[in-house]
Amino acid sequence: MRRRRELTLVLTGWMLIGWVTTPALCGERKVAVADVSRLIQAHPDAIEAHAFLKKQAAEFEGEQKTILERMEQLRDEFMTARDGAQNKALSETARQREHKKAEELLQAIREAEQKARETLMQRQRELNELQRERQAEVAEKIRGEVKAVAQAKGLSLVLDASAKDARGHDVVLYHGETLDITDTVLKRIAPDKQP
Repeated sequence: MRRRRELTLVLTGWMLIGWVTTPALCGERKVAVADVSRLIQAHPDAIEAHAFLKKQAAEFEGEQKTILERMEQLRDEFMTARDGAQNKALSETARQREHKKAEELLQAIREAEQKARETLMQRQRELNELQRERQAEVAEKIRGEVKAVAQAKGLSLVLDASAKDARGHDVVLYHGETLDITDTVLKRIAPDKQP
């Protein structure tokens, strides 16, 4: 699998080199780069999405705290009932009643723990899905702005200057500053975020 991915990257690289270096076949090609991470950080929708997700995470933490407090309360009640079931000062009937109560509370604790795990996992999935949706929306808007700038400048290809390969290395090894359209796109998406 890894070897196949490397082969794909090499072939893609050679195809890109061939595409860029053969302008005589199809006319001149213009290439540019854009720092997509900067664009995402500056996009107003990304900032809004981050605030929304932060609020959702705070609500999630509040729910988690409530669940944990309820479980702690059940544990305290269980400990009290268990201690009562072992208390020699109580009559046998009272100890049996406390023992039964302790067993019921233990079962309630187990059920609460299971429900808590399920609830917390579900909320985490919901938060992750919200994050993916918001990121996809922002990425699509940025893609549209990059496309508009590229078309206006007559560009054939725009590469993400912030992209990393599978090993974490920069995909774009070098580019001249004149090839960078990040600031032009930033002016379109967030005029107030200019450097």
